[in-house]
Amino acid sequence: MEQQRHLFETAPSRYDYLSLVRVMTEEMRHGWQMSHILITQFGRSGRIEAQKLLERRAFTDDRLLGAFNEIVENWLDFYTYTQFVDRDGKFQLTMLSYSGFQPLAQSMIPMLKEESFHLGTGNSGLRRIIQAGRIPVPIIQRYYNKWLPTSFDLFGTDHSSSAQWSYVWGLKGRYNERDARETADKDHLNEASRELYRD
Repeated sequence: MEQQRHLFETAPSRYDYLSLVRVMTEEMRHGWQMSHILITQFGRSGRIEAQKLLERRAFTDDRLLGAFNEIVENWLDFYTYTQFVDRDGKFQLTMLSYSGFQPLAQSMIPMLKEESFHLGTGNSGLRRIIQAGRIPVPIIQRYYNKWLPTSFDLFGTDHSSSAQWSYVWGLKGRYNERDARETADKDHLNEASRELYRD
């Protein structure tokens, strides 16, 4: 949310302004929702982790994932961010929806609905920019080059032991868990998710 805080003054339309309000409100709610789970399910240590989660700020560059420390400078930047980073969010939330930890799995349902709107915001904005034909393609490409690799990085490292243990312990499933016919390759979970994202 803090990443886009300067965009209100330059909203290209009322629709975009209200979309920004909704995206920011829902992203804040996601943080509160995760904090609620930490507090209600993990006692004192959960409260400490929730406090740390809510105190991290993009403008002080102390968010755990670098993508959430990057400032979104303009509306093209915002649309590209929501097109690619929120697509990753859809993948991560879907994988968490298969969690064996019921409070976490159930909390993904409203978040996925909201993430769908965020993706639509990015897609609609980029489509309008491209159709208008006023911004040169090399400039648009620069923002693709900024956010697409960042989105791939959000899947984590190759051969990730964290991804493997999250799967083994039942905290996360695969993005296509419900439809997957093959046994999970636990050594390459992040790589498999990244490939599905590319498709």
